[in-house]
Amino acid sequence: MKKIRLDGVQVVIPTPFNEEGEFDRSAESVLRKVIDFVIEKGVTGIIPAGGAGEFFSLTEAERKRLFDICIEQVGGRVSVCCGTGAVTTKEVINYNRYAKEIGAVGVMLVTPYYSLPTDEEIFRFYATVAEAVDISIMMYNDPFPTGVDMKPDLVARLVAEFDNIVAIKESTGDLRRIGEIKDACGNKIDYLFGDDYPIVDAYILGANGWVPNAWFPAEAQEIHRLCVEKRDFVAAKTFYDQRLRPVLKPANEGARTNPSAYIAKQKAAFELLGFKVGAPRAPLSLMDEKGKKRLAEQMKQVGLLS
Repeated sequence: MKKIRLDGVQVVIPTPFNEEGEFDRSAESVLRKVIDFVIEKGVTGIIPAGGAGEFFSLTEAERKRLFDICIEQVGGRVSVCCGTGAVTTKEVINYNRYAKEIGAVGVMLVTPYYSLPTDEEIFRFYATVAEAVDISIMMYNDPFPTGVDMKPDLVARLVAEFDNIVAIKESTGDLRRIGEIKDACGNKIDYLFGDDYPIVDAYILGANGWVPNAWFPAEAQEIHRLCVEKRDFVAAKTFYDQRLRPVLKPANEGARTNPSAYIAKQKAAFELLGFKVGAPRAPLSLMDEKGKKRLAEQMKQVGLLS
């Protein structure tokens, strides 16, 4: 397999639902509009069925339909890296085979959640998946919702053995991980920062890309351009402070790490932008009116809303 890079700005798109919480034709229509919106704003690629895309609440049929629509609507304009995380290895292999079959560039694969696998079990999980399907894999380390943390030595073991493990989305928020993973892996994988804050610091320390939520795509791409293409970190910091920091700085740790909070925020932001993405699927809920009003004020303050 030709080694494919999964770097740049890879946005996690929301999964729209109708008023009854269903992923129906009306929701599919909204999804297509969201895809066009982020592509027009210049992103490198999209990730359907990530955490902010509520993959954990989708049926197998819904997730595969989501992948189909993304591949079709993107039409080769940017990369599509399908979120294929699941509780069991067998399920992941099924999704990976489907993603390869329909033409996805790669898959983003979170560590198994709830079961709290050991390091050796995590190694076997990624090893089995990497051997089963020849598709580029972005590992996804997010210890807050999964309960497990992939340390740099484990990442390095996997990268050394499997050429199709090409990137990692790192969401611990620990900036020291950038240097630790790069020291352990060299240039064998791309390191993508998995938080919305503080991204410029991550680029300064060597991140190759960013996996943000999708509601500020042009701004995310501009940060990447300034940091990676121009190497102008002063301009990037100024831009970030003026255009993104007021809306991305979390009010508390829970707002940064709790999936319920950031899913609700992404969906509220898209609604404010005019996309009828609907509420998160129950038992998760919409952002309350007070929070939505504050978000609207912040988005107007930085020019994301007129």
